[in-house]
Amino acid sequence: MPNINQKKVKSFDYTKPETLKEHERYVESLVTFDDVRHAYELFKNLPKIFEDSKSELGSRYDEVVAQYQIIISQARAVALPLLSNTEVVDLLRTDYVGVANTVGDVLLDKLEAKIISHFFPEDRDVYKKRLRQSLALNEQLLTENSIQSSTGERKPTVVNWIKDYTSSVGVGPADEVVMAEYLTQSSAISGLQSEADRDAVRLLVKVYEALKLSSLTMEGAEQPISVRDGDVHKVLRHGRLEDVPREDETVQKVLLWMDKKGLLDKKVWGKSVDKIKKRKRLVGHRLVSIDSVEKDDSTKMNQNTAQTMSEPLPAPTSKPDPAKPDVASQIQAAYAGDPKILTAIDTAVEKINKVSTGEPEKIRQEFYRAVQNKDFVRTFATLRLLIEADDLINFMSVDARLQKFLTVTWEKQYGSGTVQAYKKEPSSPRFIVMFLRYVLEDRLGQSKAKAAWSGARLGNLMAARGHPEYAGLAYYDMEAGEFRWQS
Repeated sequence: MPNINQKKVKSFDYTKPETLKEHERYVESLVTFDDVRHAYELFKNLPKIFEDSKSELGSRYDEVVAQYQIIISQARAVALPLLSNTEVVDLLRTDYVGVANTVGDVLLDKLEAKIISHFFPEDRDVYKKRLRQSLALNEQLLTENSIQSSTGERKPTVVNWIKDYTSSVGVGPADEVVMAEYLTQSSAISGLQSEADRDAVRLLVKVYEALKLSSLTMEGAEQPISVRDGDVHKVLRHGRLEDVPREDETVQKVLLWMDKKGLLDKKVWGKSVDKIKKRKRLVGHRLVSIDSVEKDDSTKMNQNTAQTMSEPLPAPTSKPDPAKPDVASQIQAAYAGDPKILTAIDTAVEKINKVSTGEPEKIRQEFYRAVQNKDFVRTFATLRLLIEADDLINFMSVDARLQKFLTVTWEKQYGSGTVQAYKKEPSSPRFIVMFLRYVLEDRLGQSKAKAAWSGARLGNLMAARGHPEYAGLAYYDMEAGEFRWQS
């Protein structure tokens, strides 16, 4: 995969055709491997580079910016989980089609990452409403063929497809049978000539239906939770408990690594790699930074759309597997935790943010104080803020005070071999787990189960910030009925 880092991006001559081609290859690789973090860097850096080089580019400025606009848009689509809440809302209104064409079915995973970033289900529902409203304002053409309906022919925009779909299935959540009937038997779908157009409508319907479901319900709960049932690895998502085979995890990792390095024959291994990537997405772990939810959406809508979008989220019509609701509810409740604690953490985050003004060094100092005071709420809040500032890994890697302390402590507890390994890979999942366990269990006196609950949530936040290797820091043990650390 081409590597265009932040330093290198400043040294390019953006008037040269070969530079454009190199960036096209690079963004193609970002899309292929869903490299969220590097896509975000590219999306943020390129416009700044062009603005800083405006005088150098001179009369060619507009031409160059136009040439790179597609690259910037594609990078933004891949980086969607790292965008702010408002940026994502605006993106669905202005460029849903571009995003869908870039990332395909992964779009729903990316949107759910933003939804999950809110701690409380009620806040998630507020955000889902904003996303639905945005889609209902999108005037982009979704398909080549017009929409054929009983009321006549209409322009095939996103908003018109939503109106046609809603008029057919109703405002509330539609079950899979009703969705399938629309996608196979409606006059609008029958009028489409290409499979690409039908796929575009299918994805829109899939996304729109997901945004209808309340996060207060099992079906609408986006949060994926890693689960162990004996030796079987499972994942709970949307009220469904699915098996994830463990016996081939090493093989999966090797295949993904080889695929990333371009060492696999796509004709032979393509389907296998795609299945593994899909499985990894099912496990989820795409949480991202938590932004404040703007509950007052100032977007103006036409009267019909406003009436449709302002309806309360109805109860889902589809039913979960009757064999699993009790188990699923138990796991979901365990992961949700104590609402009072979550509220306290949210309040602490706001207060620490005001004091630290988002500066990583100040957040670190707040972390040290919280640990010294044995304050779990503020400790969790500072860890969350360090993750949101993309600084926890850096904190583990370069903070001299922390490294010195952990080196002395771990040498006494585990020996010099562990210390040497820590110095080589200070931010590996192994040492993140050891660090969190030391802080939460040894310093704060948390039980192993409570500490592992924190680890599960913090690991998910790290994974969603573009570090998937931290997704499985902890899991829910069905036999024990509690969270446990990955060994």
